[in-house]
Amino acid sequence: MTKTPLKKAAVSFLSIALTFLGSAQYADAATTSPYSASLSSTKTDIDTYFLLQKFDTRLGTLSKVTLSLSSGASTTITLQNTSPSGSSGTVYTSLKLTLSDPDALLSQKLTLIVPDTDGLNYSLLAGGSMTTGEATATGNNTVDYTSGLILSEFSTVGVGNIRLGLATLTKTTLTNTGGNTSASQETYADATATVTYTYVAAPPAVPEPSTWAMLVGGVGLLAFGQRMRRRAV
Repeated sequence: MTKTPLKKAAVSFLSIALTFLGSAQYADAATTSPYSASLSSTKTDIDTYFLLQKFDTRLGTLSKVTLSLSSGASTTITLQNTSPSGSSGTVYTSLKLTLSDPDALLSQKLTLIVPDTDGLNYSLLAGGSMTTGEATATGNNTVDYTSGLILSEFSTVGVGNIRLGLATLTKTTLTNTGGNTSASQETYADATATVTYTYVAAPPAVPEPSTWAMLVGGVGLLAFGQRMRRRAV
């Protein structure tokens, strides 16, 4: 059966309306590509910042910020026994990295123990000293944030950056038996901050009232023309 112009116009009108309504109702969650900033190996302690790209609200509604902080550290420890008797024990370096935001809404921490909590064993003669070999450790901490304040802080219209501070605190822990032993360390660390945004994609733009009016008007004209042709017949 051949469709009349009126039927064709009606089908087009309904198709456009249903496409818009369906897209608005069944919008899917989406994820951006990760945005990263890195710091090369630097002697601790460190006080710096990262610039990470914010979420562009033109893409849709932000629902989750996933923030990752990763680091690798290396340390060399020097031990000195100032006592006339020998000493022995274990020693390790702990490195705490803290990522913070301008509005103080988050404080994400990553702690590395170099080489580990068992530490390095040492044994010193009276008045002796030693320097350990280089020990290394790596770690990662990932947190999801859904607080409205944080989502707002990480959002902007268009292109923009958020400044996240990075600070480290390095200390040496010594477990010693006998003598009088002290420890110092030289530690280097690198760091990478990565942010990924999860959002609900914006629905298609709502057709302007003038567009709907033109569609409805067109259907009306076709109906009128069809009626006139029937009368002529």
